[in-house]
Amino acid sequence: MCDAFGSLVSDASVSEVSARDVTESDASAVQAALSYARGVLDARPEAGCVAVCVGCCASGGVTPAGSAVLCGSGRGVRPLLAWLAQGVRLDGYAAVDRVVGRGAALLYAKLGVEAVHALTMSEAGVAALRAHGVLASYDRLVPVILNRAGDGMCPIECAVTSVDEASDASLPVDLDVDLDEAESVIRAAVAHLMASRPSD
Repeated sequence: MCDAFGSLVSDASVSEVSARDVTESDASAVQAALSYARGVLDARPEAGCVAVCVGCCASGGVTPAGSAVLCGSGRGVRPLLAWLAQGVRLDGYAAVDRVVGRGAALLYAKLGVEAVHALTMSEAGVAALRAHGVLASYDRLVPVILNRAGDGMCPIECAVTSVDEASDASLPVDLDVDLDEAESVIRAAVAHLMASRPSD
């Protein structure tokens, strides 16, 4: 275990970071951004994820003005898909999310985020983030993200299994994933889920 995020969440039972080199000042700024994002997420039950500019935390504090803090509303991958549709980039941001599986991890990689902390993260989510050089930490690590009924695999996770074939066997599987293809597959899965929901 790496201690770069050790103080992120006092009740976190597990915390891991990718093998990416992180200087002490970088780790401190990432820690501050993640801690601030966690506070915002905890205070806003409607938020699915929160991203905070790491550079705004370099001096030890966050100025939540302007675009320093982004809140994604909604469940699942919807906030990430909305940011992508709006052309938002998360380069230099650290994000805290409620649940991160492989699908969300690939979307975060496409958004360019620097670090992701999840309340619950799947093993495949950790692997995807690490493969793309994104720092990953979590409160709870699970083998797989389940669907909302809890009786099977999350449909988004099922959908992204179709984009896991690496064309170069020497690369980690997720490093060779076409992130544009992953986004398209996820969008199609969300559209299918919405179409199959009963009308109110």
